[in-house]
Amino acid sequence: MQYPLASTKYAAAFGPDLVVLDVEAGDYELFAGLAKDVRLIEAQRALSIADVEVAAALAEVGLLGDRLSSPPRSLPTPPNRDATLSPTHSVAVADRRRMATAWSKMLVRYHGRGFQRILATARCRAQLNQPVDRDRVVARARAFDRLAPYTPFQGDCFYRCFMLLQLLGADAHAVDWVFGIRTWPFMAHCWLQIDDVCLTDHVDKLAHFSPILAA
Repeated sequence: MQYPLASTKYAAAFGPDLVVLDVEAGDYELFAGLAKDVRLIEAQRALSIADVEVAAALAEVGLLGDRLSSPPRSLPTPPNRDATLSPTHSVAVADRRRMATAWSKMLVRYHGRGFQRILATARCRAQLNQPVDRDRVVARARAFDRLAPYTPFQGDCFYRCFMLLQLLGADAHAVDWVFGIRTWPFMAHCWLQIDDVCLTDHVDKLAHFSPILAA
């Protein structure tokens, strides 16, 4: 039978394991070996479960919901190119200004806010609908990569991705913020991509993660 996931939960399989992200709590939960008994369907928003006892156990821990909900953004095709592999990219004065503006926005939009609220802020960009120059986005991502080491606080992948979205401004609506997981050892990671180009990481690293959510 098919069972929808709870509205705040997203799941991905990595080998035999199922990992669930609860965006309300900002936590991941590992169900070791469960991917052998369930199958992700409906754009990963529902589970196909043959064993009713397994379904009952997952419902008891709050994994399942009452109705199917659509993801806020479809999972994109994995990227196959890197934007950051350009060590000779020049940085203009305008790039430095955009970087300073992005960092100042982080003081209001990031610090002191929880995972779900930051995601909600990022999702607001999806309301925009205008043509985007992909080369311009890639160039600004390269400038960001050059300038990030000089910011007062560099943060982790989550921080850097959100900051780059601030720097991209109106162009950010064309960019996917993708979250991925792996197990043994468990790791969670996120990156930005536009079409088939990764803006914040190297594609060989991303090949070791299963996407769980796009924001």
